[in-house]
Amino acid sequence: KIIQSPKLNKNKQKLKLIPKSINNLNPEISILSLTNDLELNQLQISGYSIKGVKVEARILGDKVFSGSILDNAWNITLPNSLISGEQVLIANLIDKEGKIVAKDQINIYGEILKNAGNKTLLVVQKGDALWKIAYQRLGGGEKYVDIIKLNKNKINNPDLIFPKQLFILP
Repeated sequence: KIIQSPKLNKNKQKLKLIPKSINNLNPEISILSLTNDLELNQLQISGYSIKGVKVEARILGDKVFSGSILDNAWNITLPNSLISGEQVLIANLIDKEGKIVAKDQINIYGEILKNAGNKTLLVVQKGDALWKIAYQRLGGGEKYVDIIKLNKNKINNPDLIFPKQLFILP
């Protein structure tokens, strides 16, 4: 039973929502996926970035390769010279002055790339879930089961995945 309706204070201003401008965001870069092209012996690296004019990528201690950014997405091809051990893949976001403004890196293993064949390896990001990955990358959330089957040695609990994990996509 309502006794009295709430009254609005005429002096209060309405809350204005201002969309975040890209100028207000900090520079950011993330490596999203790797694809090993066995025929060409090349490693395709893709990711996204905020701010910056180009991306440079390299295997630690190796030659630097650069690529341009289009709609916050980037793609760079590296010669695949991975050995069976652990390597560090580094991606740097470069600004107009040529300075590194953001960096991302992941540990990769030559054996994992070899086992993936020509399939794409997805780099898990903060906030990812297998259902979300399957929905976005494979066109249906229910296909998360296929990701689990291909990566059963890396996924002990499908509800518990971690940033920087590498999963083979079907």
